[in-house]
Amino acid sequence: VTTFIATSKIGYDFVCHTGDLANFPFYHPRAYQAELELCATWLQGEDRPVIYDVGANGGFFSTHLAQMLAGRTPRIYAFEPVPDTFAKLRESIQRLGLTDSVYPIPAAVVDNPGPVQVSYSVRNSLLAQVSPCGLNPRVGDKLAQAKGITLDEFCSSVQAVPQLLKIDVEGSEVASLRGARGLLSRPDRPAILFEQNPITLRESG
Repeated sequence: VTTFIATSKIGYDFVCHTGDLANFPFYHPRAYQAELELCATWLQGEDRPVIYDVGANGGFFSTHLAQMLAGRTPRIYAFEPVPDTFAKLRESIQRLGLTDSVYPIPAAVVDNPGPVQVSYSVRNSLLAQVSPCGLNPRVGDKLAQAKGITLDEFCSSVQAVPQLLKIDVEGSEVASLRGARGLLSRPDRPAILFEQNPITLRESG
């Protein structure tokens, strides 16, 4: 068994990809519950809400929000640069029947568009990190090439301004925000939910 559909403690389906520690929500049923409920509450007055999920991994957060907001036709753009993990994200969206609301984007979000390198581990994709200086052994044993884009250029290309911006990118938070100067200067700028880690921030300069 490589994948199976499970139900989280808050009552929504997700695809569990075995062999990757990113699937800890299967073992910790209330994982991300507080964050998801906060986001859903923030968006409760929005019809057709637009969400950017930067660092979407296998899609747990995106597919949960899509189900929680199903009555309001959300559009969720899920950014994931690691090819192996992107395949899991795409499979999660398809198996849950969410292709009309979650759009996977195979790219890293940075401050300067162009190719980037990403260190990662197949067994723990939670640690994947943009690594301009080459492989980071703390993160994993593999190095992938990926497309790097800015949120400003992406927002301009799809003409979809988000109400919510979720960022979980293992040290690239500052770069992601720098690449969103235009978006964050708008009067209708999005709310931001992000994770930060001083270790990964130092590693990313």
